[in-house]
Amino acid sequence: MNVVALYHNPGAGDEEHDRKDLINLTQGRSYHGPLSVGKHVISVAPHPNLAAQQPDKMEFSADKGHTYSFSVTSKSGKITLVKAP
Repeated sequence: MNVVALYHNPGAGDEEHDRKDLINLTQGRSYHGPLSVGKHVISVAPHPNLAAQQPDKMEFSADKGHTYSFSVTSKSGKITLVKAP
């Protein structure tokens, strides 16, 4: 099972302190809803994380009226985020 987290990160500072958690999803779940305009970070990590894999993170800027789609892939046992074109 993988856990996906999406959070708003408006500043360029320490993301652990600047962030506002928005969504946490487990495998097979999805989110369809609005995002505030601005910088966001999406991350994915395996759960349970027996190999102590670091989360794969991707920063993106959300614009008003746009739709964003991401998927998770696994290569050689490492999970990776992919943003759809």
